[in-house]
Amino acid sequence: MSLRAINFPSDGTSVHAGMGDFLFLSPDKAHRAEVIYEGEPPFGDSFHALSVDDVSFPGHVWGCNFAWSPCSRYLVCSWMPQSPEKWIRRTIIIDIVNRRYFHLLDYFYDFIFDGVDLVEVVLDRDRGVRSAHSYTLNGGEVWIAY
Repeated sequence: MSLRAINFPSDGTSVHAGMGDFLFLSPDKAHRAEVIYEGEPPFGDSFHALSVDDVSFPGHVWGCNFAWSPCSRYLVCSWMPQSPEKWIRRTIIIDIVNRRYFHLLDYFYDFIFDGVDLVEVVLDRDRGVRSAHSYTLNGGEVWIAY
């Protein structure tokens, strides 16, 4: 299997990846995530199995936008839990160091993540780039171990 390697920018901006197999390298090159194509629903993007530093991650990630925090501790992406909630999209933040994750209440399609603040980026034809949602890590997150 041939993986397309993607080096993530160190500013927390997102990278689009879908319809293939990928190797994501964190900005500091200390962590790696393998994103392996598994299929497509009848209505959209590809979905993929994810492993982070050789540890399998539950559910599937959607083939769309991914961001790694500048400190390389967090990976952000669109996620689909295991059945019975199949096909639901959630935005998750994965804490690579502590092998845990949580999902946001709002879905963010595209984003910038500086390691504390996650800001959704929306391209509006009339107004240019703007923020629709934001989330700040505040210590009140309910993390789930993986």
